[in-house]
Amino acid sequence: MPEIMRTDDAPLESTDAFCIMPFVHLHVTHDGAVTPCCAAPTSPELSFGNIKQQSISTIWNGDQMQEFRARMRAGQRDVRCTGCYDKEAAGWVSLRRITNEKYAEESRQVRAEQVVSVPAPAPVYVDVRFSNHCNFRCRICGPASSSAWHNDAVALGWVARGTPARITCSDDVEQLWRQLRALAPELKEVYFAGGEPMLMEEHYQFLELLLEVGNTALRLQYNSNFSQLGFKHWDAVALWRQFPDVTISASLDGMGARGEYQRSNQRWIDVIANRARLRAEAPHVKFLITPALSVFNVLHLPDFDREAIESGLIERFDLIPSLLVRPAEYNIQILPPALKALARARIDTHLAWLQRGANGDHGAQAKFVLQQWQNVSAYIDASSATQLIPAFLQRTAALDYLRGEQFASVFPELALLTMANSEQ
Repeated sequence: MPEIMRTDDAPLESTDAFCIMPFVHLHVTHDGAVTPCCAAPTSPELSFGNIKQQSISTIWNGDQMQEFRARMRAGQRDVRCTGCYDKEAAGWVSLRRITNEKYAEESRQVRAEQVVSVPAPAPVYVDVRFSNHCNFRCRICGPASSSAWHNDAVALGWVARGTPARITCSDDVEQLWRQLRALAPELKEVYFAGGEPMLMEEHYQFLELLLEVGNTALRLQYNSNFSQLGFKHWDAVALWRQFPDVTISASLDGMGARGEYQRSNQRWIDVIANRARLRAEAPHVKFLITPALSVFNVLHLPDFDREAIESGLIERFDLIPSLLVRPAEYNIQILPPALKALARARIDTHLAWLQRGANGDHGAQAKFVLQQWQNVSAYIDASSATQLIPAFLQRTAALDYLRGEQFASVFPELALLTMANSEQ
């Protein structure tokens, strides 16, 4: 049996590049490419293969994946992982560190071994993006991740007319399910994202497969716009009652009209109704709000968090902000100094409120959330990109025209952006 040896003699514990992902995790993109994780680049030259041309097992045990594993075990940085390394350098908690901690025992075992055998064990954590099928046209998104974006993208000249709106990861559905069936009994975690997973038949079929093979003790993780809790004849809540470990990370960027503007096609009343049903019928399901922090919501996100907590939508520290870096014109660093100062002040006030109400509970999640807010406050002044304000206004106006929306009426607090643009 061939083996891949370590490429240096340094203790693995002393390195700061190791990631457990390639040893436990299978990530398949909307178009079938296999990459280290959802944070890695999706360019063909950096992928390990494509399930439209190769089997999952061939890719999992292929030369490219094995070479990548060898680099990880040797503590050598890889260009595919630049996103995590850059986040860590800026003080953010990366997906790499989260996963290393979550799979701490597997990490210990891999680090303790002197060789990696081929073939490697099968993945126990899968994230298959079955398609880009989605019902929302979020401002921060685009046609690659949302089929609903297609017509706007054609009108804007982003994609050619005649290009299909829907992208799927596999051309051979039966073969894909044969491969997933082989993995299902030993899976420890499944991550569902999209598109919108709650509108995909494959999501419900996967849950039924897990029930069929008797694997209900695994973790189910979701990234969802939380607009629907069922599809066709399937009821997600009824299925979730059979799985003890379910977490919903709801992509909600604001409350009411502000949220609906950022996540076009959202209806806030649906969010409230779905949350009430989830609490009543499947109270064991962990519900988080995971907004993408951008120009649109940086000023009011603290108020959103506080109102969500006080109204009972979430518990304290269950809104976890993540920083939007791209599209660059939506990055909070484009804000003029006056708006940056206002954002910092509001975040600082909110941090103080979160900490006062913690009742001494500063567990891992609380510390993580507080650090995320602190990082946002520091990041906003780390660089200036006011030169992108015209691009922000142009893109916003183009989408407003197509969608019959009005940025200025929804976000009057951002009027300084227009003023700053006129002064440039």
